[in-house]
Amino acid sequence: MDHSLYRPEDFACDESYLRYYFRINDKDISYWEHWIRTHPEKLDVVMSADQLIGFLSLQLPEDEFQHEYERFTRAIAKSALLESARSTKGIEILPSSRRHSRRRTRTGGWLVLASVLLVAGSAWLFEYRQHAGPAASVLAGNTLTRSNTTNTAMGFTLEEGTQVKLDPGARLSWPNHFPPGKREVVLDGSAFFQVSKDPHHPFFVYCHDLVLHVLGTSFLVTDGKKDNTIEVSVSSGKVEVYEKTTTAPKGDAPRKTANGVLLTPNQELVYTVSNRTFEVTLVDKPLPLDTSITSSFQQARLYEVIQSLQHIYGIEIEVEEDAQYNCRFSGKLNGMDLFTALNALCRPLGMNWEIKETKILLRGPGCDTP
Repeated sequence: MDHSLYRPEDFACDESYLRYYFRINDKDISYWEHWIRTHPEKLDVVMSADQLIGFLSLQLPEDEFQHEYERFTRAIAKSALLESARSTKGIEILPSSRRHSRRRTRTGGWLVLASVLLVAGSAWLFEYRQHAGPAASVLAGNTLTRSNTTNTAMGFTLEEGTQVKLDPGARLSWPNHFPPGKREVVLDGSAFFQVSKDPHHPFFVYCHDLVLHVLGTSFLVTDGKKDNTIEVSVSSGKVEVYEKTTTAPKGDAPRKTANGVLLTPNQELVYTVSNRTFEVTLVDKPLPLDTSITSSFQQARLYEVIQSLQHIYGIEIEVEEDAQYNCRFSGKLNGMDLFTALNALCRPLGMNWEIKETKILLRGPGCDTP
C-alpha cells in the first residue's frame, strides 16, 4: 500500500500506525519512524493524524471513555437501523431537499469515520493505557510534541527554561503554555531533564504508571521497554516518584498511592511494571556533589574520612563495628570516583565495603586504640 497517499484519517485507521502511535510494537515503531524520516513532505499529514488519534482517544478518563464508547456504538447501531428501515420502505427524497440531504450524508460520513476510528483504535488504546497508565490523559487543550526519530540524543529547552535531552525513539508532550501553579509533561521513552528551579510551579513528569515530582533538579529517566522496567537516577536535587491512581480533577495535583519513594542525588530507582515493585539503590557511578571539600588526609580518624566522603557524594556511610572509628587513615582520595576511593580507604585498614540499598557499609575488625 502506498502510504504517501494517506490522509490523516487513513493513518488513524491503520492498525500498524496505531501500534506505532501507542508504542506497542517495536517492528511497527521502527517501520513508521523510518517512513516518516524518508517522507518529510508528509509531516503535516502525520501530525494531523496524531492530533486526530489523540483527540479521539486521550481526552477522556478510562471510565468516561468506556461510557462514551458504548453510547457512541449504540447511536451508530440505531442510525444504521433507521437507514435500513428507510431503504426498505423506499422513501424518496424530493429534489428541493437534496441540499439538506447532502449535508446529512456528509455529517453521516464523519460519524461513520469517527466510529471506524473509535472501533479501530479502542483495542490499541486500552492496551496503550494498560502500559501508559493514566498519564496520557493528563494534558488537556493544545499540546506540543517532540519525537526523536534520529540515532542520537536530541536536546531542546522548554519555555520556562527546563532543558531536555531525548534519547532516540523517545517522545515528550507538554502544553503550548504551562498553566499557573504547575508544569506537566508526558514522557514516552528515555530522557534526561535539567529542571528550571521554580518552587511555586512544581514540575511533574508522567511516564507510564509513574509520576515524577520535582522542584528543581537534574535526573535521568530510562524506559526499559524490553525488560518491562523504568529507571530513574538523580544527579542533583530530589525527586519524588510514585504510582498515579485515577485522574485528578482539573487544576488539582495528581493523586498518588502510598507506593512510592523519595530519591536523593546518586540514588537510582528501578520500577518493575509487571509487579509494581520499587527497588532503590545507588547509581553505577556516583558523582561528587561538592568538589570544594578536601579529600587529603594525614592520620585522620576514620570518622573524619567518612564525614568528608558523605558530604562530597551525599551518600550515607556506616560502619559495622564502632571500633572501626578508632582506625586512622593517611592518603589522598582526590580525583577518584567513590568506589575507587573506598577501595583505597579500606585496603590499608583491612576492611571491605558493600552497598546496602542506598547506603554503604564498611566491614572490618576495627582498631584497638584511637
